[in-house]
Amino acid sequence: LLNKAIPAVQIADCIFLERIYILREYSGKGLGAYSLEFIEALAGTHEKDILCLESMQKGRALEFYKSNGFSILGEKQLHYPGLVASERPMFIMGKKLK
Repeated sequence: LLNKAIPAVQIADCIFLERIYILREYSGKGLGAYSLEFIEALAGTHEKDILCLESMQKGRALEFYKSNGFSILGEKQLHYPGLVASERPMFIMGKKLK
């Protein structure tokens, strides 16, 4: 299940993306891909080699990230009170930039 294409990721080499959402009415219009391109360029100015993020294990975001070059590096569980059990599993994903 895991696709560890980026061995031994060092946190110092990463820019970690957190909470990027595109409103449903704008989904499929290229804004997500444009946002990733912008962030990748920004990462280069900070001399970072890897883009990392967390994605729910279900839903459209996972396939979007895979189609944009991200690999699954690991898994984690969210532990927020009241969170539905099916929404707890997350993948940690990464994309090598250089």
